[in-house]
Amino acid sequence: AAVRLCDETPVALVLINTAAPGIEPYALCSSIKAQAGAVRTPVVFMVAPSFQYDSARARLAGARGLLETPVAGRHLMLTFQKLLDVPV
Repeated sequence: AAVRLCDETPVALVLINTAAPGIEPYALCSSIKAQAGAVRTPVVFMVAPSFQYDSARARLAGARGLLETPVAGRHLMLTFQKLLDVPV
């Protein structure tokens, strides 16, 4: 559903919760980034401490980075501003 939504709707930023059941975050990221309009769309993984993040695999999938959860609101907003090129 997420891949279809990203294909049908202009999306500025994608956050993938790596703790979501039934979701393979690297495959989801690759599928989203493979769409014609998503090449420049930043994808960020939301990573719980228990998740074994593979930076090389994430980079190959097209992810821009990660945010460790829980994320402070201010840190989340700074990340959005950086990735979306929004003035502070």
